[in-house]
Amino acid sequence: MLKQCDSNIRMHANYTNDGSAIRII
Repeated sequence: MLKQCDSNIRMHANYTNDGSAIRII
């Protein structure tokens, strides 16, 4: 899975406390 610390991912997805990736694009 993708790392939640990845700056590229943060631009495309928002991570919850559980570590689930929620796309906000």
